[in-house]
Amino acid sequence: MKNIYISDLDGTLINENAVLSEFSLKNLQKMIDDGLLFTIASARSIVSIRKILSKLRLSIPIIEMNGAFLSDFTTSKHLFTSRLDENSINEIFNICENFGINPFISGFDGNKDFLRYTHLSNYGMKWYYQDLLKRKDSRLQQVDSFFSSFKEDIVNITLIDRKEILEPILDTLNKNTICSANLKIYLYENIYSKGWYWLDIFNAKSSKALAIKRLIELEFNNVPHKIIVFGDQINDLEMFELADFSIAPSNAFKEIKESANLIIDSNNADGVVKYLLQEFYKNTVL
Repeated sequence: MKNIYISDLDGTLINENAVLSEFSLKNLQKMIDDGLLFTIASARSIVSIRKILSKLRLSIPIIEMNGAFLSDFTTSKHLFTSRLDENSINEIFNICENFGINPFISGFDGNKDFLRYTHLSNYGMKWYYQDLLKRKDSRLQQVDSFFSSFKEDIVNITLIDRKEILEPILDTLNKNTICSANLKIYLYENIYSKGWYWLDIFNAKSSKALAIKRLIELEFNNVPHKIIVFGDQINDLEMFELADFSIAPSNAFKEIKESANLIIDSNNADGVVKYLLQEFYKNTVL
């Protein structure tokens, strides 16, 4: 049985500056060229992932947007899409309106990805907007209204604010019958903009774990593989539970480290690639 290695990006493979170090780039690419089965499972979009990993050549599809998309890394073509249902979208927007908060929405219009917003109401949103501009994210669109987006494939709705603002919204979503049945919701702090939290909303069938299953089905014809995963955040927990072996960097959240089979060096110390170098060449005849 072959091993397939799947790594989270932020806080795991890349450092605190959201950069893949030269050490990790050089050695990871050599291992991939030598036959390492490796890919990414990230909350980021493929647009963002490709910019961060622009010098890396990945032949296996990547998992993006927390499993909302399974995509070809080279062409950006979506091989699988997990969209939000219309009823849930209506409920989410009603709740947002009641709390006086406006979101970012991400999706696919049939031709290209989009990331839309109406206005930026706090520093956390402005930080995200500036980060998107810095990365020249082609998805970004300002709109007067989200109404026309309801006809397209919305895969993610993101609210950005202080924790004390978002927690009551999360509680309301969880108590809503439609939302609780159809949504997967994550609340976490932006590791690059401390003090600002993201409430990320996805289809209940959208997760890194389910996307890994689809990856095995589509890319490997359901041939069993030993799945080894790396992650640091709460959204990695389901793929930890699915995996045959789970690994957390030393900087990972407490819950993740408690769930992991192994703790390695931090993301700033190239922990993932150092581990891969040790394990891959130990078990590989070139």
